[in-house]
Amino acid sequence: MPNDKKIVKQIPDEQPGPSGGEILNEGQQESVEQILKKFVPDKYRKMGNLEVLRELQKLENNLAAESGRKPYQVRGAGSSAETIGLADKERQTLNVKLSYNPYGVLHTLLHESRHASQYELIQERKRAVGNHQLMGDYKKNVEKHGLTDKDLLVMSWETDNYSNNDTNQYHMQFVEADAEISSYKFLVKHKGLLGGNGQFDLVIQQLENKMNDLKDAFNDDEMVKNWSKDRQTRHGNTGQGGLSQEEQRRLGEIYASGNIKQGGFSVIKDINSFERKNGLRE
Repeated sequence: MPNDKKIVKQIPDEQPGPSGGEILNEGQQESVEQILKKFVPDKYRKMGNLEVLRELQKLENNLAAESGRKPYQVRGAGSSAETIGLADKERQTLNVKLSYNPYGVLHTLLHESRHASQYELIQERKRAVGNHQLMGDYKKNVEKHGLTDKDLLVMSWETDNYSNNDTNQYHMQFVEADAEISSYKFLVKHKGLLGGNGQFDLVIQQLENKMNDLKDAFNDDEMVKNWSKDRQTRHGNTGQGGLSQEEQRRLGEIYASGNIKQGGFSVIKDINSFERKNGLRE
């Protein structure tokens, strides 16, 4: 998604990241645990930018396989890049701004990889709507990703009506909230391999702050009202992302009701079940 704002330190302009990175063959692939061990600060500092990109590609390959999609190509960027992370669905690339903080880099890759999975699920949804034969597999895949069809309906609209202007509207987009939740869950799950140092704690603390901010936002009646009003307006004035008339009607009802806290959305459930000590409850 455009202009994802992440919490990483920049590398100087005189050390731009490369634009390389290739899809690795099976013989070059490693497990997630093997890859993550290379991102502890002492080992990360010894890797060059191309080596970092190679490890990020390995991680994306694992994430894509788990998601049931083809891996996107991981490309790097230096500090002159306008965005810290970008998932380009047309080119099927993940652009990651490299930095001195390995956990910030990991977070960016995880966030953008989730965007790639969201997009592939949205495409699968479009193929399955009206096709009972495909719908069963689609629903199983959505459930595997911890989402519901209502989440994907909203995300489908968001990808074609993306907001990058208002800070609150930006972060309250399901595609962004879900990508942050997914990245946070992954990092907490693997804190035994990654944690125990200040750089990791900093990234986790900043992500926890963002989770708490999202929780406050989606439980604030006035912010939810503005969220619904903004979407009602744009839903009536902009493209509908290839949605059928029935889906447009469902979406219009969702935005008109403003009842997103009790609306059966997994994204909202995950945000509201956030607990600092244990991460996000499954």
